Amino acid sequence: MMGGLQRIAGMMRVMAVAVLSIFTSFAQTPSVPSNFKADAAFARYIRSMAMLSTEPAKERYVVADRVLKQLVMQLPAAPKNIAWDIRIGNCAGNMLSSPDGAIFVDEEIAHMLGNDRGLWAAALAHEIVHVVRRDWARRYLFEQSLRDAAAGQIVLDAGGGGSSWMDSRASGRTLKAFAQELELQADAEGIGLMARAGFHPAFMPALFEMMRGHSLHLDSALWDSAHPEWEERQEKLRPHFASAWKEFERLWPLAVESPGGNPPVIASAGTPSLQYVQNGAVRVVVPLHCENLYGALEVVLRLKMRDQSSSEARQYTGCTSKRTLVEFLISPSDSSGDDALISVLDERGDFLTGAVASTSGR
Repeated sequence: MMGGLQRIAGMMRVMAVAVLSIFTSFAQTPSVPSNFKADAAFARYIRSMAMLSTEPAKERYVVADRVLKQLVMQLPAAPKNIAWDIRIGNCAGNMLSSPDGAIFVDEEIAHMLGNDRGLWAAALAHEIVHVVRRDWARRYLFEQSLRDAAAGQIVLDAGGGGSSWMDSRASGRTLKAFAQELELQADAEGIGLMARAGFHPAFMPALFEMMRGHSLHLDSALWDSAHPEWEERQEKLRPHFASAWKEFERLWPLAVESPGGNPPVIASAGTPSLQYVQNGAVRVVVPLHCENLYGALEVVLRLKMRDQSSSEARQYTGCTSKRTLVEFLISPSDSSGDDALISVLDERGDFLTGAVASTSGR
């Protein structure tokens, strides 16, 4: 059951962004011909495989299903042959969308999003845009055109010295750039879709920080390399955020009355630094930056020792400056343990972001 969804996730990643191994230039994203049907056939195959290993979101995540409907209502035109559906399953590893409107969400991510309408809107808007733009088909056609170009180069160079063969590292960078451009386009249009549906654009950076921090704690990547780092996204999406923010404020002068409510707290934790003091203890300094904060945040440091015991320290902060520093002092005995996990929680105790500090290897 779980293995089936793993295979689906792997197939979609490979077929979407990782087929090419050699090509020479970054081409324009192709348009999709009206008679192109390969993405529809692929979607039918994926849906048939996924039915047994996933469950509808509306059974346990009613909020997600409602948010999906609110977002879809804001689309300028209802796409044909789209059966919007959210499916929850183990081992998906991330969120991914099928060309027919099925959106697969890893159980762990669904649990993190919980009943937060704004966070669900940020996650779903991005995937909705991928489906509406037919990005699976666009990637497929782009990859095919590059394959054809590479094959032509090889034929032309059959009698020569192999100058048409591309450096694999350069090819990888080009492919990554193409995939990331599609992700940025989905971000940009997703932000606008959120605003029109009544969800503050700030929920998107809040979602990213939550997933980034969670991934650090798990030493995994819930947000794969096809997605740009948030610093890059924030810079490139700045004008889109500004216009979406204005649109949201025009439609919802009182944010609290919008479907998503007030803008969320955004907390960003920088890389912790270690300071060794004379008695052998370690001072862990965690830099924080916060937006939309009313009240205080709780910062939790958890240490797991090599003997499987654990210790924990907590502090509250108003995070009032652009760079707030939160300090923890770890005793000499504790500082020889495993990495320290730092969690930043809101006033309800919900996870906002996190960081990792290595206290071993002194």
